[in-house]
Amino acid sequence: MQNNKVLITGGSGFLGTHLSKLLINNGYVVTVLDKMQPSVSGVKFIKGGFNDQKLMRTLLPENDGVFHLAAIVGVDYCNDNPQLVDKVNVNNTSFFLKLCTELKVKRVIFTSSSEIYGNSSDIPYREESELHPFSAYGKGKALVEKYIENLSKNTQTTFGIVRPFNIYGPGQRSNFVIPIFIGEALKNMPIIIYGDGNQTRCFTYVEDVVQGIYKLYLYDKTQFEIVNLGNNKEFSMNQLADLILSIIPSSTSQTIHKGYGVDGVRNKELEITRRVPSIEKAKKLLGFEATTLLHEGLLKTINTNI
Repeated sequence: MQNNKVLITGGSGFLGTHLSKLLINNGYVVTVLDKMQPSVSGVKFIKGGFNDQKLMRTLLPENDGVFHLAAIVGVDYCNDNPQLVDKVNVNNTSFFLKLCTELKVKRVIFTSSSEIYGNSSDIPYREESELHPFSAYGKGKALVEKYIENLSKNTQTTFGIVRPFNIYGPGQRSNFVIPIFIGEALKNMPIIIYGDGNQTRCFTYVEDVVQGIYKLYLYDKTQFEIVNLGNNKEFSMNQLADLILSIIPSSTSQTIHKGYGVDGVRNKELEITRRVPSIEKAKKLLGFEATTLLHEGLLKTINTNI
Protein backbone atom coordinates (compact mmCIF):
# COMPACT_ATOMS: atom_id res chain seq x y z
CA MET A 1 0.00 0.00 0.00
CA GLN A 2 1.30 3.43 -0.95
CA ASN A 3 1.13 6.38 1.45
CA ASN A 4 0.48 4.06 4.37
CA LYS A 5 2.27 5.96 7.16
CA VAL A 6 -0.05 8.31 8.99
CA LEU A 7 0.05 10.56 12.05
CA ILE A 8 -3.01 11.18 14.24
CA THR A 9 -2.79 14.19 16.53
CA GLY A 10 -5.00 13.70 19.57
CA GLY A 11 -5.05 10.04 18.64
CA SER A 12 -5.61 8.79 22.20
CA GLY A 13 -8.99 10.50 22.43
CA PHE A 14 -12.45 9.20 21.61
CA LEU A 15 -12.44 9.75 17.86
CA GLY A 16 -8.72 9.01 17.51
CA THR A 17 -9.07 5.64 19.21
CA HIS A 18 -11.74 4.45 16.80
CA LEU A 19 -9.89 5.91 13.81
CA SER A 20 -6.63 4.20 14.86
CA LYS A 21 -8.36 0.81 14.95
CA LEU A 22 -9.84 1.33 11.49
CA LEU A 23 -6.53 2.43 9.95
CA ILE A 24 -4.58 -0.45 11.51
CA ASN A 25 -7.17 -2.91 10.20
CA ASN A 26 -6.62 -1.43 6.74
CA GLY A 27 -2.85 -1.93 6.84
CA TYR A 28 -1.65 1.52 7.86
CA VAL A 29 1.33 2.28 10.06
CA VAL A 30 -0.18 4.60 12.65
CA THR A 31 1.66 7.07 14.88
CA VAL A 32 -0.37 8.64 17.68
CA LEU A 33 0.70 12.04 19.00
CA ASP A 34 -0.94 12.80 22.33
CA LYS A 35 -0.24 13.67 25.95
CA MET A 36 -1.85 10.45 27.21
CA GLN A 37 -1.15 6.83 26.37
CA PRO A 38 -3.41 5.36 23.66
CA SER A 39 -5.54 2.33 24.46
CA VAL A 40 -5.09 0.84 20.98
CA SER A 41 -2.34 -1.73 20.54
CA GLY A 42 -0.22 -1.70 17.41
CA VAL A 43 0.29 2.06 17.17
CA LYS A 44 3.51 4.00 17.66
CA PHE A 45 3.04 6.47 20.51
CA ILE A 46 4.77 9.84 20.72
CA LYS A 47 4.06 11.81 23.87
CA GLY A 48 3.88 15.49 23.06
CA GLY A 49 1.94 18.31 21.48
CA PHE A 50 1.52 19.39 17.86
CA ASN A 51 2.80 22.85 18.82
CA ASP A 52 6.28 21.40 19.48
CA GLN A 53 7.97 22.66 16.31
CA LYS A 54 11.20 20.73 16.84
CA LEU A 55 9.34 17.47 17.32
CA MET A 56 7.06 18.14 14.34
CA ARG A 57 10.01 18.84 12.04
CA THR A 58 11.24 15.35 12.85
CA LEU A 59 7.88 13.58 12.87
CA LEU A 60 6.00 15.05 9.91
CA PRO A 61 8.49 14.05 7.16
CA GLU A 62 8.19 10.44 8.35
CA ASN A 63 4.46 10.35 7.51
CA ASP A 64 2.53 10.47 4.26
CA GLY A 65 -0.70 11.70 5.82
CA VAL A 66 -1.96 13.55 8.89
CA PHE A 67 -5.30 13.39 10.68
CA HIS A 68 -5.45 16.51 12.85
CA LEU A 69 -7.94 15.73 15.63
CA ALA A 70 -6.26 17.48 18.57
CA ALA A 71 -8.24 20.45 19.89
CA ILE A 72 -9.82 22.06 22.92
CA VAL A 73 -13.39 20.70 22.88
CA GLY A 74 -16.74 21.23 24.59
CA VAL A 75 -18.92 24.23 23.74
CA ASP A 76 -19.35 25.39 27.34
CA TYR A 77 -15.69 24.85 28.28
CA CYS A 78 -14.52 26.72 25.17
CA ASN A 79 -16.81 29.66 25.91
CA ASP A 80 -15.36 29.83 29.41
CA ASN A 81 -11.80 29.73 28.01
CA PRO A 82 -11.81 31.77 24.76
CA GLN A 83 -8.12 32.72 24.96
CA LEU A 84 -7.12 29.06 25.23
CA VAL A 85 -9.32 28.27 22.22
CA ASP A 86 -7.66 31.04 20.20
CA LYS A 87 -4.21 29.79 21.16
CA VAL A 88 -4.69 26.05 20.58
CA ASN A 89 -7.57 25.67 18.12
CA VAL A 90 -6.70 28.63 15.92
CA ASN A 91 -3.13 29.90 16.21
CA ASN A 92 -1.25 26.69 17.03
CA THR A 93 -3.39 24.71 14.61
CA SER A 94 -2.81 27.16 11.75
CA PHE A 95 0.93 27.08 12.33
CA PHE A 96 0.90 23.27 12.45
CA LEU A 97 -1.03 23.01 9.18
CA LYS A 98 1.36 25.43 7.49
CA LEU A 99 4.24 23.28 8.71
CA CYS A 100 2.58 20.23 7.14
CA THR A 101 2.71 21.95 3.76
CA GLU A 102 6.33 23.12 4.22
CA LEU A 103 7.43 19.60 5.07
CA LYS A 104 5.48 18.19 2.10
CA VAL A 105 2.95 16.00 3.86
CA LYS A 106 0.86 14.58 1.01
CA ARG A 107 -2.60 14.52 2.60
CA VAL A 108 -4.09 16.29 5.63
CA ILE A 109 -7.53 15.72 7.16
CA PHE A 110 -8.84 18.36 9.54
CA THR A 111 -11.77 17.70 11.86
CA SER A 112 -14.04 20.72 11.97
CA SER A 113 -17.54 20.67 13.49
CA SER A 114 -21.23 21.08 12.69
CA GLU A 115 -21.11 23.77 15.38
CA ILE A 116 -19.94 26.22 12.71
CA TYR A 117 -23.45 26.34 11.17
CA GLY A 118 -24.82 27.89 14.37
CA ASN A 119 -28.55 28.57 14.20
CA SER A 120 -28.64 29.10 10.46
CA SER A 121 -32.14 28.81 8.99
CA ASP A 122 -30.69 27.11 5.89
CA ILE A 123 -31.70 23.57 6.93
CA PRO A 124 -30.51 21.01 6.03
CA TYR A 125 -27.01 22.44 6.33
CA ARG A 126 -25.06 22.08 3.10
CA GLU A 127 -21.31 22.40 2.84
CA GLU A 128 -21.75 25.64 0.90
CA SER A 129 -24.29 27.08 3.37
CA GLU A 130 -23.52 30.41 5.00
CA LEU A 131 -21.86 29.87 8.37
CA HIS A 132 -23.22 31.44 11.56
CA PRO A 133 -21.01 30.20 14.40
CA PHE A 134 -21.68 31.87 17.73
CA SER A 135 -19.74 29.69 20.16
CA ALA A 136 -15.99 30.18 20.68
CA TYR A 137 -15.48 26.59 19.55
CA GLY A 138 -17.48 27.04 16.33
CA LYS A 139 -15.85 30.38 15.51
CA GLY A 140 -12.40 28.84 15.93
CA LYS A 141 -13.20 25.97 13.60
CA ALA A 142 -14.59 28.35 10.97
CA LEU A 143 -11.44 30.47 11.06
CA VAL A 144 -9.21 27.44 10.51
CA GLU A 145 -11.40 26.19 7.66
CA LYS A 146 -10.92 29.50 5.85
CA TYR A 147 -7.20 29.42 6.58
CA ILE A 148 -6.93 25.92 5.07
CA GLU A 149 -8.85 26.99 1.97
CA ASN A 150 -6.33 29.76 1.35
CA LEU A 151 -3.34 27.60 2.31
CA SER A 152 -4.34 24.87 -0.14
CA LYS A 153 -4.05 27.20 -3.12
CA ASN A 154 -0.26 27.35 -2.97
CA THR A 155 0.89 23.88 -1.96
CA GLN A 156 1.09 20.30 -3.17
CA THR A 157 -0.51 19.09 0.07
CA THR A 158 -4.17 18.16 -0.41
CA PHE A 159 -6.69 18.93 2.33
CA GLY A 160 -9.94 17.34 3.42
CA ILE A 161 -12.20 18.88 6.06
CA VAL A 162 -14.90 16.89 7.85
CA ARG A 163 -17.83 18.43 9.68
CA PRO A 164 -19.17 15.67 11.96
CA PHE A 165 -22.68 15.88 13.39
CA ASN A 166 -23.05 14.92 17.06
CA ILE A 167 -20.75 11.92 17.33
CA TYR A 168 -21.44 9.36 20.06
CA GLY A 169 -20.36 5.84 20.95
CA PRO A 170 -18.24 3.73 23.33
CA GLY A 171 -15.43 5.62 25.02
CA GLN A 172 -16.84 9.13 24.66
CA ARG A 173 -16.06 11.57 27.45
CA SER A 174 -18.67 11.75 30.18
CA ASN A 175 -19.55 15.42 29.65
CA PHE A 176 -21.39 14.94 26.33
CA VAL A 177 -25.16 14.55 26.19
CA ILE A 178 -25.49 10.82 25.42
CA PRO A 179 -22.94 9.67 28.05
CA ILE A 180 -24.60 12.04 30.54
CA PHE A 181 -28.10 10.66 29.89
CA ILE A 182 -26.86 7.04 29.95
CA GLY A 183 -24.93 7.61 33.18
CA GLU A 184 -27.94 9.19 34.86
CA ALA A 185 -30.23 6.37 33.71
CA LEU A 186 -27.87 3.64 34.92
CA LYS A 187 -27.58 5.33 38.32
CA ASN A 188 -31.37 5.92 38.59
CA MET A 189 -30.73 9.65 38.78
CA PRO A 190 -32.92 12.38 37.21
CA ILE A 191 -32.16 12.99 33.53
CA ILE A 192 -31.66 16.75 33.24
CA ILE A 193 -32.80 18.34 29.97
CA TYR A 194 -32.14 21.97 29.08
CA GLY A 195 -35.14 24.09 28.15
CA ASP A 196 -38.25 22.35 26.84
CA GLY A 197 -36.24 19.48 25.31
CA ASN A 198 -37.58 20.04 21.79
CA GLN A 199 -34.20 21.05 20.37
CA THR A 200 -33.08 18.40 17.88
CA ARG A 201 -29.83 16.74 16.85
CA CYS A 202 -28.80 14.14 14.27
CA PHE A 203 -26.68 11.71 16.28
CA THR A 204 -23.99 9.83 14.36
CA TYR A 205 -22.32 6.65 15.62
CA VAL A 206 -18.55 6.97 15.91
CA GLU A 207 -17.74 3.97 13.71
CA ASP A 208 -19.75 5.52 10.90
CA VAL A 209 -17.89 8.81 11.33
CA VAL A 210 -14.43 7.23 11.14
CA GLN A 211 -15.48 5.36 8.00
CA GLY A 212 -16.37 8.71 6.46
CA ILE A 213 -13.08 10.26 7.58
CA TYR A 214 -11.18 7.35 6.03
CA LYS A 215 -13.10 7.63 2.76
CA LEU A 216 -12.28 11.33 2.57
CA TYR A 217 -8.62 10.56 3.23
CA LEU A 218 -8.62 8.24 0.23
CA TYR A 219 -10.32 10.87 -1.93
CA ASP A 220 -7.48 13.14 -3.04
CA LYS A 221 -8.79 14.14 -6.48
CA THR A 222 -9.18 17.76 -5.44
CA GLN A 223 -6.89 20.14 -3.60
CA PHE A 224 -9.48 21.11 -1.00
CA GLU A 225 -12.78 19.53 0.00
CA ILE A 226 -15.32 19.93 2.83
CA VAL A 227 -17.77 17.15 3.66
CA ASN A 228 -20.56 16.79 6.22
CA LEU A 229 -20.49 13.47 8.07
CA GLY A 230 -23.77 12.57 9.70
CA ASN A 231 -27.26 11.30 9.14
CA ASN A 232 -30.42 13.34 8.65
CA LYS A 233 -32.69 11.62 11.19
CA GLU A 234 -33.61 14.16 13.87
CA PHE A 235 -34.20 13.35 17.53
CA SER A 236 -35.24 15.83 20.19
CA MET A 237 -33.61 15.71 23.61
CA ASN A 238 -36.92 14.45 24.99
CA GLN A 239 -36.98 11.60 22.46
CA LEU A 240 -33.35 10.75 23.20
CA ALA A 241 -34.05 10.47 26.94
CA ASP A 242 -37.13 8.33 26.30
CA LEU A 243 -35.19 6.03 23.97
CA ILE A 244 -32.39 5.52 26.49
CA LEU A 245 -34.90 4.73 29.23
CA SER A 246 -36.63 2.21 26.95
CA ILE A 247 -33.28 0.44 26.42
CA ILE A 248 -32.65 0.42 30.20
CA PRO A 249 -36.11 -0.68 31.46
CA SER A 250 -34.80 -1.29 34.99
CA SER A 251 -33.99 2.40 35.41
CA THR A 252 -36.23 4.44 37.70
CA SER A 253 -34.95 7.75 36.33
CA GLN A 254 -37.36 10.56 35.48
CA THR A 255 -36.71 13.46 33.10
CA ILE A 256 -36.47 16.95 34.59
CA HIS A 257 -36.37 20.16 32.55
CA LYS A 258 -34.24 23.08 33.68
CA GLY A 259 -34.42 26.61 32.36
CA TYR A 260 -31.51 28.14 30.53
CA GLY A 261 -29.10 30.28 32.50
CA VAL A 262 -29.88 28.80 35.93
CA ASP A 263 -28.20 26.16 38.10
CA GLY A 264 -25.15 25.95 35.84
CA VAL A 265 -27.21 25.47 32.64
CA ARG A 266 -25.80 27.30 29.60
CA ASN A 267 -27.44 30.52 28.44
CA LYS A 268 -30.12 30.14 25.78
CA GLU A 269 -28.12 32.07 23.16
CA LEU A 270 -25.57 29.20 23.15
CA GLU A 271 -28.21 26.59 22.31
CA ILE A 272 -28.78 25.44 18.74
CA THR A 273 -32.45 24.71 18.00
CA ARG A 274 -31.98 22.27 15.10
CA ARG A 275 -28.86 20.74 13.61
CA VAL A 276 -29.52 18.74 10.45
CA PRO A 277 -26.94 17.93 7.75
CA SER A 278 -27.36 17.55 4.06
CA ILE A 279 -25.72 14.19 3.37
CA GLU A 280 -25.83 14.31 -0.43
CA LYS A 281 -22.22 15.38 -1.00
CA ALA A 282 -20.81 12.56 1.15
CA LYS A 283 -22.95 10.06 -0.79
CA LYS A 284 -22.00 11.41 -4.20
CA LEU A 285 -18.32 12.16 -3.58
CA LEU A 286 -17.34 9.36 -1.22
CA GLY A 287 -20.09 6.77 -1.47
CA PHE A 288 -20.54 7.29 2.27
CA GLU A 289 -23.71 7.04 4.31
CA ALA A 290 -24.12 6.64 8.07
CA THR A 291 -25.93 3.32 8.54
CA THR A 292 -26.13 2.79 12.32
CA LEU A 293 -29.59 3.51 13.71
CA LEU A 294 -29.63 5.48 16.97
CA HIS A 295 -31.24 2.58 18.83
CA GLU A 296 -28.47 0.23 17.66
CA GLY A 297 -25.69 2.67 18.52
CA LEU A 298 -27.13 3.37 21.95
CA LEU A 299 -27.29 -0.36 22.68
CA LYS A 300 -23.61 -0.77 21.79
CA THR A 301 -22.71 2.27 23.88
CA ILE A 302 -24.77 1.22 26.91
CA ASN A 303 -23.34 -2.31 26.84
CA THR A 304 -19.87 -0.86 27.36
CA ASN A 305 -21.06 1.03 30.45
CA ILE A 306 -22.72 -1.90 32.26
